[in-house]
Amino acid sequence: VHMLRALGRRDVAVDVLTSGEQAFQEYKILRTGLKSIFRKIHIIRPGTRVAIDKVITLKKLAKSHHQLLFLDDRSDTIRAVRDEKSLQDKVLPILVWRKKEKPPRGLKMVRRLSWKEIEKIAIHNGFQS
Repeated sequence: VHMLRALGRRDVAVDVLTSGEQAFQEYKILRTGLKSIFRKIHIIRPGTRVAIDKVITLKKLAKSHHQLLFLDDRSDTIRAVRDEKSLQDKVLPILVWRKKEKPPRGLKMVRRLSWKEIEKIAIHNGFQS
């Protein structure tokens, strides 16, 4: 929440890309009190294609942005984005890992949503701050 408010104050375009039942996802976003910060909300219907559908949506978003940071708590989605050739050097996928067990290896990761940590990863990977 603090990170999103900070981005809103910096006039950074923030989109939400989530999956689930539309009414429930809209309700969750509304309850955060942050809806005004989001430029657009993209809701992917639940199912077996969530990672693929998120990649497709990111491809569309990447056309109108120089670089994108993509945060997700599902390692399969992060891997799908990382492995999509057309998104390389355009989208930086970062896993948000909140589980107690060890995180999967080989993925850029944060344990909490901290703009300072995310910015450090982005700069280290050639993204502008």
